[in-house]
Amino acid sequence: MSHPAPPPYAGPPSGPPSGPQQGLPPVGNDYIDISQTARISFARLVRVEVRKSLDTLSGFWLIVAIAVLLIIVDGFVLIVGLATGDSGFRFVDFTVGAAFVLQPLLAVLLIMQVTSEWSQRTAVVTFATEPRRLLVVYAKLAAGVMLSLGFVVVLFVVALACAGLLGLTRDTVEWSFGPGQFFGLLLFEMVAVVIGFALATLILNTPGAIVAFFAVLYGAPTVFGIVGAFWTDFQPVGRFLNLQAALNPAVFGELSSGRDWAELLVALLVWVALPLGLGMTRILRAEVK
Repeated sequence: MSHPAPPPYAGPPSGPPSGPQQGLPPVGNDYIDISQTARISFARLVRVEVRKSLDTLSGFWLIVAIAVLLIIVDGFVLIVGLATGDSGFRFVDFTVGAAFVLQPLLAVLLIMQVTSEWSQRTAVVTFATEPRRLLVVYAKLAAGVMLSLGFVVVLFVVALACAGLLGLTRDTVEWSFGPGQFFGLLLFEMVAVVIGFALATLILNTPGAIVAFFAVLYGAPTVFGIVGAFWTDFQPVGRFLNLQAALNPAVFGELSSGRDWAELLVALLVWVALPLGLGMTRILRAEVK
């Protein structure tokens, strides 16, 4: 059985294709008007940064490690108090030891928050969703401060629990802890957080920022002490550059004299304000890859 011959080819179709419209609806001037779209609020950015700290594997285990270390430090002080029978223990003995352990860990937590956008190659997505870079960076700082305040609360809860257990067997535990000591400890922790934030914005690399933080807070005081031992004229200058030495009176609630505040403010200007200004400038000008 023979089939009819196909019709001759008439060439490509002319005009728009028939059928339902595909893609986005037509708009004037060939662009999509998003002027009426609501901007992302700062509170939402902060919530996102908090979730990123808790949801990532490294951030989650760092938070767990911080809580465990606080329990270990205060638990060790409790065991020493129970074993020795010494009646000279104070509530501040539990808070100070934990504060020194907590200080660098909070800074590392905030460093990871800031540098993750560049080290994990997510900056393109983040800044495409929210092009206001400084707002994103401020949200990271706010989220880090919120988490840090939460850990300070955990520090006091663990210290209260351990000191209370010791007080059950030692009636002479000294509970005095004034507002000056509380705000001094809070200042001691928050300054470290801000230093970590400033160095993270400047370096934009997690290992480099962590090394720089430990160099500023622990390496530089050692260098200043060695230089001052051989060059006595440097000692007055070194006291204004030694940030850790300027912070130590705060954790004991002894930051009271004008000289103490002057040394702390000058050290903050050198180790916080200067790198923070340079770091913000770099974030605004850095090419997002």
